[in-house]
Order: sequence, then C-alpha cells, then structure tokens
Amino acid sequence: MRKHAKILLSLLLVLCLLLSLTANTAVAAGYSYKNGDTNGSGDLSAEDAALVLRHLAGVSPLTGAALAAADADLSGSVNAGDAAAILRHLAGLSTLPGWGEEEPVVLNLLAPAELTLAANGMRLCKFTAPGWAVFKFYSSHPGGCNPLALDTNFELIDDDSGDGLNYSFEVFLADGQTYYFYSAVSGGDAWNTYYVTVTCDFIVWGQP
Repeated sequence: MRKHAKILLSLLLVLCLLLSLTANTAVAAGYSYKNGDTNGSGDLSAEDAALVLRHLAGVSPLTGAALAAADADLSGSVNAGDAAAILRHLAGLSTLPGWGEEEPVVLNLLAPAELTLAANGMRLCKFTAPGWAVFKFYSSHPGGCNPLALDTNFELIDDDSGDGLNYSFEVFLADGQTYYFYSAVSGGDAWNTYYVTVTCDFIVWGQP
C-alpha cells in the first residue's frame, strides 16, 4: 500500500513540475482561501503545488490571500516543503492541517475557548494577533488526561509548565499575523470525553 502511495506521489510530482512550466496556471478571484488551496478552487490539486513552485521560482509571484494559502503546512513561511506537503496529502501519505478534520478553533484574546476532545485527540487552534505583542497560550482542564500543545508539524511545544496550567507557552506575533497550533490530550480513557479550556493572553505590547 505504501509502495503504491509513493508511486502516486512520484507521478503527482511529475505532473506538478509539468504544470509549473506552463503559463495557464491561474488563481481564481474572490475566493476565501484555505491553506494549500493556492488557486482558489476550493480543493487541493497538483496545480496548487505547481503555483507554489512557480512563486518560489519567481515565474508567477503570489500575493494577498493566495500567498497566505501557499503556506500549506502553516509553518509561517512559504518554501518547497509546502509544495511537497500538498503532494503528500494528495498521495495519502500525510494530511495537511485543517484538511480532513474539523475547522480550526478561533481563539480570541482573553476569551477562553472550551475544546471537547477524545482520549489522545487533538484540535487545530487559530489566533490572529490584534497588534504587535508577546502572547501567552495556556490550558486548563478538570483532570484525567495530560493536555499538550503541538506545532503544525506535530512537534511538542509544551506539555506541563509546572504551574497548574497544563501547558503554557509564549509567542511573539506581528499585527495581523495568524498563528496555528494543536491543542491535544495524551492518555485518558477511550470512553471518556475531555474538556480542555484554552486561553490567550498578552504579555508585552509593541514591536521589539
């Protein structure tokens, strides 16, 4: 099965390279973009990866929402890894954040969000900075599991700060910058539902 997926990935890569050499790869107008959907079609295709490569090569630079969508893996930058992430998603080797799962939970400053998670479950969270600042994200829950924060590559950010907040971490964001992370729980009973509260606060306002 994995061998077939790798063959499919190779075929998609060839298709993507062919598309990146053509001039008819277009971006739709008036579409609310989602990460990876660089052409605004509403779905993922090899053409989306081709647009990322054309942008990186300087052939057809992306702007605005299309450029934001080019950050397919939500790493905070656009690079060849985003084209690869789209193709891996299409080949069934991995899943892009926000695709094949529930829509991200939108976090607001000082307005706690309650997440309902199954044992060993996770939920993508999204926060857009209302100004230049260092922001703090932290969780709390009744017990029975261990909340943890993961980045969009599923690498651990923090799992227990030791201050009773379960996980707690700080991020500097520019005005209007959007930040993504996964709020998850480790352990717990398969038949239980766990309620994790996620809060965003600011530490220091202003540019560095």
